Formats: sequence, structure tokens, C-alpha cells
Amino acid sequence: MTDLRKRVARVTVGEVPAVRRRVVVALEPGDVLAFREHGRRRWYRAPIARIFVLVARWNVDAEREEKRRCKPLH
Repeated sequence: MTDLRKRVARVTVGEVPAVRRRVVVALEPGDVLAFREHGRRRWYRAPIARIFVLVARWNVDAEREEKRRCKPLH
């Protein structure tokens, strides 16, 4: 893998329903993930480590919920 030394930005293919716009996503040096609405100037940033922990928790919670739903009732 290549170390991140300069900003890399991409635009989503579809609109995000919550904002009804496409979203620009950027990976920035310093292990930062940044988002903004396409056509707007304000960026929202967070460390990748924090986002990783949140997404991992969401996935674990979803797996637990799925197991709970599939478990037969006594």
C-alpha cells in the first residue's frame, strides 16, 4: 500500500437522501476523512480511527440483532 501524502477526493455516484445532494468524500493526510455536500463549501472532518470504531460497532450490533431475530423463541 502507498502512504497517503496528498488529498484524494471523490464524488458519490448517487445523491444521499438525507441531504438530497451528492457527497464529496476526501482522504486527507494525517489519517483524516472529510465529507461535504456537492456544491457547498463546509467540510466535516473526523479521524479515520474514530470512524472505523463507529462503523465496526454498527456492524457488530447489526449482526447481533440478526442473530437475535433468527433465534427460535421458547
